Formats: sequence, C-alpha cells, structure tokens
Amino acid sequence: SLLREKLRDDDGASLTAREVFDVAAQGDPLAMQIVDDTAFFLALGVTATMAVVDPEMIIIGGGVSAAGESFIVKVREYVSRFGLTYPASRVTICVAELGSDAGFIGAAGCARQLVNAKS
Repeated sequence: SLLREKLRDDDGASLTAREVFDVAAQGDPLAMQIVDDTAFFLALGVTATMAVVDPEMIIIGGGVSAAGESFIVKVREYVSRFGLTYPASRVTICVAELGSDAGFIGAAGCARQLVNAKS
C-alpha cells in the first residue's frame, strides 16, 4: 500500500490530507477507505447541520478542501442518502474557494470590522 509506505517513511508525522487524497487517487485501497470514511462522517455532520440550522449553503474548508470536486460528490451522495429529502435536495454543498486559509482570512476580516467599528 502506498499510504502504508508513506507512513513508514516519515512516521506519519507530516502526512497531510492532500497527500492522503493524492494517494487515494492513485488507487491505494487504504487511502480510498480513509477518504470514503471521511466523506461519510462529514456527510453525517452536514445532515445534522441541515436539520438544525436549515442553511442555503454549506461550504467545506480546511484540509479536506484539498480533495476537490470528487470528494464533494461523495459527500453529496451520502447527504442525499442520509439527509431529509427536502433540505438535501435544496442545500448547496461546495468547497471553500480559499481552501484551508479561509479561517485565517475570516478571522482577519472580523478583526478589521472590530477595529473599524471603534474608529
């Protein structure tokens, strides 16, 4: 398994989500299972959020945003399987355009608003 070799080579200390997704794209069974499990559990969280908050859109960011559209398709498939029909068909699920930097940029925007409000 490519992923097992990668884990052995550097003790997994610096393994990123991007590397797992890349190895999965090469057909590694362990990496593919990790990607599928991640999509499954993320979809469960998305369906719970849809049931509680009733959003128009859910944007996936962070490390999993490196997986791209094929990962989001898996998440959408699980959401349509486990979610309530109406919200699942109506809510847009997409990848954050800012990737894993979205949190930093959002925090900077909030800080800017606070500073401007005090001026």
